[in-house]
Amino acid sequence: GDELSHYVDYKVGRKYDDRRQEISTEYGNDAGSQTGENVGDEKVDSIVFLEKVQKLDFSETNWEVANTKGMEERIDWKGMVVQNPKVRSNLEALNANIIDQTGKKDEDFVIEVTGGDRYRDSKNLNIIRSKSDNKPIPNSAQNSQHLVENKSSAVDVKYTGIKKKEFLKAKSKTRFTGFYKDDYEDKHSHLSLPRKNILVENK
Repeated sequence: GDELSHYVDYKVGRKYDDRRQEISTEYGNDAGSQTGENVGDEKVDSIVFLEKVQKLDFSETNWEVANTKGMEERIDWKGMVVQNPKVRSNLEALNANIIDQTGKKDEDFVIEVTGGDRYRDSKNLNIIRSKSDNKPIPNSAQNSQHLVENKSSAVDVKYTGIKKKEFLKAKSKTRFTGFYKDDYEDKHSHLSLPRKNILVENK
């Protein structure tokens, strides 16, 4: 995680910052210390482990990270689960493209993630839930690219501080060349990676 953050900083032209490094290291160590008792050579029941991890409270540390100058200005993930590394890297590329093409600084605009990965309810496969908060998403397409079974190859975002044409121009230089839509009632944009040999709907 630390090394990836350095790479992203390099790609978007952000200089090394001691405080951001301290926060990254401190919270990485804190997370490790809280979960360390569950790892080792012994076998651990995955369900028990998951239940214990879900009870951990990182709200205080998350707040400090979110309010550190510069970190929220690049991409506001809003706590959304977006696990596909290609989706994440292309969203970072989108942000970098906006900076390169418009000359704007990170603090001049914000890309806000409003929707991430989804999964099917194990008791009712027709019910699709958000991996971010486990709540059902009634209007989700049954074969959405947001679904884990479709490699979680889509993300929903909103943006402020830039024009639509600037956003679309920056998007055109990423791999978000799959289904795109931006006329939803809540004004979010649906971005997706290209998919081969899979018939997908997108909502």
